[in-house]
Amino acid sequence: MSIETVMQIGLLLLSFTSVSALLVTKFNKKFEDGIAVAPLLIILILYLFSLVGLLEIGLYLSYVLIIACYGLAIYSFVRSSEKASLLKNFFTPAALVFFLSAIIIFIMCRNNVVLWWDELRLWGAYPKVMFHEDALPLFLQNRMWEDMAEYPPGMQLLQYFGLKFSFSFHESVLYIVYYWFMLTLLVPIISFIKKKESASGYHWGSPSYIVAILILQSRFYHRSGSVL
Repeated sequence: MSIETVMQIGLLLLSFTSVSALLVTKFNKKFEDGIAVAPLLIILILYLFSLVGLLEIGLYLSYVLIIACYGLAIYSFVRSSEKASLLKNFFTPAALVFFLSAIIIFIMCRNNVVLWWDELRLWGAYPKVMFHEDALPLFLQNRMWEDMAEYPPGMQLLQYFGLKFSFSFHESVLYIVYYWFMLTLLVPIISFIKKKESASGYHWGSPSYIVAILILQSRFYHRSGSVL
């Protein structure tokens, strides 16, 4: 595993948690309340800019907003008189589930490669074209792509965002971004699971089932380039 890959995944993880960090420190929300906002906002920004042929500008704007989120989050935390409460809201059971799951998914998907027909012709090809051209594919009118031309490239734009943290195209990032995004949508559910009376004061059964299903899918649904 190269240092470049570690930095790429680390920056991607920081991007996914940027808005959540701001909501915790500025508005005293819990970590899981805003974990899905950042990736959805990134998709929206890139999509709007891609429509006018300025995808790369949208990418840089996303970087600026992420940095601004952390800057404001740090400023709010330093100025706050309730630091203990803010830390408690950030390091919630849902946050622990998110970070542990993200690490496990990264380990399981780090060698994944694009192999299937649908992946080769669209799922993997679409973000690869955007990665090299910094624009939406211009060959959507090709007969092979006609049935997909009406689908907004939401996931592909998020994958493009993750890929651009490196100078090289890494197929494994396609899968990591995909499953991390799914994780951001599942983690908020944990906050709605009622606590049960137990020695720990928290029932981990349901969150464990959610994470297990996601991790098993990430390991066996797509074939990997090497044995884990």
